[in-house]
Amino acid sequence: MLIEKVKKTVSKFGMLKKGESVLVAVSGGVDSVVLLRALSALKDRLGLTLMVAHVNHNLRGAESKRDFLFVKKLAAAGGLEFAGVTLKRGELKKRGESLQALARDRRLEFLSAAAERFGAARIALGHNADDQAETVLMRFLKGSGLRGLAGMAPVRGRFIRPLIACQRAEIERFAAEQGIKYVTDSSNLGMDYLRNDVRLRLLPFIKKRYNPNIIETLARTAGILREDGEFMRARAAAAFSDAATLRKRGFVSMDRLKLSALHPAISKRVFLDAVWSLEKDAQICSAHADAYVAIVKAASPSASCALPGGLILRRVYNSLIISREKAGKPASFDVAVKTPGKTLIKDAGLNPLRGLNPFKGLSISATVLKKPPAKGFTGGRGAAYFDYALLPGPVRARTIKPGDRMIPFGMDGHKKLKEILIEEKIPARLRPLVPVVYAGTEIIWLAGLKQSDRFKVTRLTKKILMLEMAGGRKGGREGGIEIFGNI
Repeated sequence: MLIEKVKKTVSKFGMLKKGESVLVAVSGGVDSVVLLRALSALKDRLGLTLMVAHVNHNLRGAESKRDFLFVKKLAAAGGLEFAGVTLKRGELKKRGESLQALARDRRLEFLSAAAERFGAARIALGHNADDQAETVLMRFLKGSGLRGLAGMAPVRGRFIRPLIACQRAEIERFAAEQGIKYVTDSSNLGMDYLRNDVRLRLLPFIKKRYNPNIIETLARTAGILREDGEFMRARAAAAFSDAATLRKRGFVSMDRLKLSALHPAISKRVFLDAVWSLEKDAQICSAHADAYVAIVKAASPSASCALPGGLILRRVYNSLIISREKAGKPASFDVAVKTPGKTLIKDAGLNPLRGLNPFKGLSISATVLKKPPAKGFTGGRGAAYFDYALLPGPVRARTIKPGDRMIPFGMDGHKKLKEILIEEKIPARLRPLVPVVYAGTEIIWLAGLKQSDRFKVTRLTKKILMLEMAGGRKGGREGGIEIFGNI
């Protein structure tokens, strides 16, 4: 009997607990009305409290109004609380999305809000085994991975589908035997939508020509794939947690070396988890996943790819970064360095990667010494030392310019700052932010990285100017290369 089949499904998937309140989504069609009858029959055994909800999408004129009133009277006849909404005409008209998708989203939004208002723990939907078979077949025709071919989950969050194991034929037979009245949606009879075409033509053809049990076959296949998918998702979630190096609002950074060591099936799911952690509705397709794999495996340390939902995937040496927005153009600066004293580097507009600006709050401290430091010279990494008397002018700090050159510490000839930054594996998007310290027309320090060989301290030096980096964000890393100890 259908009631017992529903009870078994509820028990198998842990859909309901004793004493829970359930909001039943009722369209007025045979599936949802039978669902309400089945849950009403189980109400006392499970100690359930039922409520009814209906969304009038206002797309079928008088027929839509008829459905609304039918469901409202049905709820009243059962002594159940009712929540209904009638959408305004044109509310579902939005460019770039299908009418069906918009209607579904609006319906789920209303059901969730109604459940919150009633204090319902669960929202019961009327999808059946035929709906499941149609969904799996549609996704197969369009192209889908394991997640899509697993079909509709019996339980997803607070949403449950107690009729998922029942075929439409037995639901209609039950309604006829019990004398249950319902309404018919005329839009389900046309061929305007792919689902209707699959339901009315393709599945009957397969059933007649190839497999009379195609509904059970597809539903069973969906269940198998769903279990496999759950296992894979659990593995991917653990791998994502291990590979993620920084997760902030609108920003995820992952270790490329750890990603490249994963099986491709798990690696792609890590990519999906990362994207959906930023934009849960991002429509990722196989082309995006393939681009991700190519970027992970590429020899080039720098690559990028646009993703749906306004996201961007970037590789920065051994980091894979997904961020919500493009970087703004770094603001230029040119400030006098107090000698002695502390100078804050102006960083207005410096946002190379959303949520990660290692130069924010960065400052240069200048100290005048009478003797060399006990720890010795560092060649400009972190701190730089100069013969104060030999400097050809006031000390200033500015943004890098095309063609900038210096004589690196311990060398004789000039070298482009760009080459030094590349050798130091400073990410391309961060290079414009590294302060260039100069005196007169001479560049004396690529801050935090390399000082000039000119004006260096000797045994004849009387006064030493020590320059140090300070501040900036702590704890992050990029490409395995520390930048001032801040990335």
